[in-house]
Amino acid sequence: MPHPQPYHLQWLNKDEDTVVSQQVKVKFSIGKYEDQVLCDIVPMEACHILLGRSWQFEKKTMHNGLTNEIIFTHKEKKFVLYPLSPQQVAKDQTQMKTKRKEEKEKRKSFCVRKSKEEDISSKEFVTKENYFITKNPIKKVSLFI
Repeated sequence: MPHPQPYHLQWLNKDEDTVVSQQVKVKFSIGKYEDQVLCDIVPMEACHILLGRSWQFEKKTMHNGLTNEIIFTHKEKKFVLYPLSPQQVAKDQTQMKTKRKEEKEKRKSFCVRKSKEEDISSKEFVTKENYFITKNPIKKVSLFI
């Protein structure tokens, strides 16, 4: 859905600023905690939901600075969000790197396959033919609240 007040982000990309012009309602769950939030959509390498100050204010969260835990109540149940361990962070980063590499290989093989098809079709007599190729890079989306 269109954003009611589009805005620019300059800190996201070094070369250019990004216009935040779209929003989406996202249902998500963390363990047994399930909720729905309205998020701004921003193209990024990573795909995460960043629960910002508005969510923290609505949920009346408490942050334990020593343990880095976030405690809040939702539908009269108490929830505690724990930080990832260094091992979990490393595993997550490895998975993201592998996935990016696989996506890059898929795009590369698609381009090679397409060029072979064009070589074959160029040898045939064609009276009129149009190719419209749109390169639509896979962009992961990070959602801001």
